[in-house]
Parts: sequence; structure tokens; C-alpha cells
Amino acid sequence: SALVGYGYWGQVLGRNLVSSSLFQLKYICDLDENTFSSLSVIFTTDYQRILLDDNVKVVFIAVPPAEHYVVAKEALTYDKHVWLEKPCCLHLEEFKHLKHQAFESRKALHLGFISRFSPKIIAMKEHGHRHFSSMTQHTLLSVRENRGHVGSGGHRPLDLVYDLGIHDLSIIKFFYPHMSLDEVTLTFEMSAEEQTREDQIHTKRWVLELEHASLSATIYLSWCSNQKKRDIYWDDHQSKRHLSFVTSDKGLGSEHLFARNQQGEHEIITND
Repeated sequence: SALVGYGYWGQVLGRNLVSSSLFQLKYICDLDENTFSSLSVIFTTDYQRILLDDNVKVVFIAVPPAEHYVVAKEALTYDKHVWLEKPCCLHLEEFKHLKHQAFESRKALHLGFISRFSPKIIAMKEHGHRHFSSMTQHTLLSVRENRGHVGSGGHRPLDLVYDLGIHDLSIIKFFYPHMSLDEVTLTFEMSAEEQTREDQIHTKRWVLELEHASLSATIYLSWCSNQKKRDIYWDDHQSKRHLSFVTSDKGLGSEHLFARNQQGEHEIITND
């Protein structure tokens, strides 16, 4: 396998690939010639070298989002399986083209939505599907906060969607696998005050709203927190059951999953 892109997240992927028994990492490719890696692999700035190596069966891509489509398209053209960091592409038509190309070439195109593999997210889905009514509408509220920088040098507003919000959307799709994305209305809201100054954009919460026949969801996103946090509240009003996935004061990696039954009693399903 080969890893393309060796920035912050690429380095995380590199360490995991080296320690994995499923892959043998042969190359790391990055345009920065001064990038240093202590991993025992071949470092190169030449992507073609990887594409022309028939021993490379899988390409892991962690380049900036604007480059995802071109890099993934080349890998599929050269008959490689592709693991692509989120967001897949910045334009829907690009994603549709990659999906079609992967299907035609019988290659895997896997997207890096890691949240849906969390044991607590899986437990939350199983508990909800077991106890929630399928005949009524549910509501879901997600609050996703991360440490960030305000003003100059901070994150761009759309980074909130590409980096944070997209995980919440993948979780919702995981909870409702038969929900057609063509039926989803997604709105992006920002108040007039937030538009007046660039630094204020980084200090406010952005909101994603999703309406569907069986679900009404609201996702709050913010860079300005003193901790990394994801809280999810999932309700079925007919059965009066409620699920809460709450980050503890210790931050991500130390979460609790609570359920409230019809009598209003709480129980901890799983916790760290």
C-alpha cells in the first residue's frame, strides 16, 4: 500500500498503517521534500512512481480536500483500491464520477468516516432500533465542538462542515441507512452579525438543519471550545425514549451513553 499526503492526519494514518497486520506500507508520498518520516518506508515526491508500481494495491489519500478528486481518479485509473479521507470531494458530480469509476473497475472506494465505527455509536444505533418506534418521527440534536483559533490564522468557516459536521452527517446516515440523500434538505445558517467581521465567524456556532420524513435533526458546530466534544441527543417522542451520547469532562475518548426509558429512569448503557 501507499500513503499520499503526510500532513497532520497523514502522519496519524502512517503510524496506524505501519502497525497494521492487514497492510504493508511501502511508500509515503508528499510534495514537501523536507517532510521527515521516521517510518521505515520509501519516501517520494513522485506520485507516478506509486501508480506505476504493480505491487501497490491500495492507495490511502490524505491530501487537502480540493485535491481529493484528481488524486483518487488517477489511482482508480491505474487499477488501485482507494481509501479517501473525508470529505470525499468538494463537488457532488466529482463524487458520482469516482463512485462510477470504482464500480466499473471493480475497485473499492472507501471513505474515512471513523465515527460510525465507535463502539458507543454502534450501541446507540442498536438500542435505538430496538426500542424506538418506526412509525413516528424522531428528533436528533448533535453538538460538536473542537479547540480552535479565533480570527487570523484560524479555521475557515466551511472547515466546520468538512472536518466536523460531516462526521455527524455520516452518523445520521448510519442510524438511518435507508434514508435517501436525495430527499434530505440541508441548510447552512449564519446570522447577519456573524457576517460583519471575519474573526466573529470563528467565534460563533454554525448550524446544519436536516429534515426528513422520519427525522428532524439539528447539528451545532463550533471551533471555539476548551475541549473536544461531541454530544448527541436522540429522541422518539411516541415511545418517550431518549438516548444521550455525552462526552465527559475528559474529552473525546471518554464518553458515556445513557438511555431514558418511558418512566423517565436513566441507565448507563456503556461508558469509559
